Amino acid sequence: MKKNKKKDINLDWLITSLPFIFGIIMLGMNWRFKFISQKLPGIDSILDSIINYTSIIIGVLIALFGIIVTITESDVMKKLKGVNGDKIVFKYSLETLLSNFIVLILSIVLQSLTKFEPTLKMTDTILIIWFFCLIYATVSSIKTIFYLLLISFYQDDKSKKPPSTSKITKEKELEIQRKYTFNESD
Repeated sequence: MKKNKKKDINLDWLITSLPFIFGIIMLGMNWRFKFISQKLPGIDSILDSIINYTSIIIGVLIALFGIIVTITESDVMKKLKGVNGDKIVFKYSLETLLSNFIVLILSIVLQSLTKFEPTLKMTDTILIIWFFCLIYATVSSIKTIFYLLLISFYQDDKSKKPPSTSKITKEKELEIQRKYTFNESD
């Protein structure tokens, strides 16, 4: 039993650390191969696209938060609360939201800094930080949206509404049908 718990802790650590690990790996690859720099042709277009991308991710997260709020009393949310899953989802969501806001702000700053002639030395440093944050935010977004979608699609609980007790008689049904059916004479 303890070995299984240790395996769960290691898996939790890996899932939590995944954005950071990917960010470091991609940062190392960029340091080695220099595929992102301020002299990269089309860096303005890349920054524009990243601004759009982060805005979409932020919007999707806020929409999924709305879904989560509407299902707070569902069986799946009660199960999540029982194992502190709601706190984990909140932590992942907050991490993703904040990292995407940071990428958004850095992208806007970089759009201004790349216009300076001669290029500023701090632009390279901010670009490296931006690239790490971009990879971090992307992996974090995938992880969080995956979990939120699992929750929103794992709705197996039945409605808590009582069954309807009102019965429509045949006469009432015909009356409603006549009232709302298109009549050529009208």
